Amino acid sequence: MSQIERRLEELNIKLPAASNPAASYTNFVIVNGLMFVSGKGPSENPKGKLGSNYTTQEGYEFARQTGIEVLAVLKDELYFYNEDTTHHFHLWMVPRYEWMYTFGNSVESLRPVLLHARNNMNDDENIKIVEEGVSLLREGMRDFVSNSS
Repeated sequence: MSQIERRLEELNIKLPAASNPAASYTNFVIVNGLMFVSGKGPSENPKGKLGSNYTTQEGYEFARQTGIEVLAVLKDELYFYNEDTTHHFHLWMVPRYEWMYTFGNSVESLRPVLLHARNNMNDDENIKIVEEGVSLLREGMRDFVSNSS
């Protein structure tokens, strides 16, 4: 069990399967290596306004349900993997591609997936794709300012 899964369990949060998008929409898109999740909200789909139709506490609960729904999409579409070593902490969020499912569908399959990619997909074409993704990510984060201390 990953640290993310342990933390969710400590908070008594059970992630549901991601809900299906309405009509011909999609739960997410990946653009330039960034994942955008959309169309998620509380399961009961409330209509109205806080203060007149809903209390502030109900608003907090709707926001919590929406966050859980977004996490469910991420869990379905990304591998969450934590490494906690004596020197570093790593959180890996890796998109799932069809070829990866041959290794399994759990977080434990990430290491074999990465080893397979390193040993069998380490060619000029794939290296160029990764370098382009890193460049786009670096450019996108150039003006990012962390609010953490």
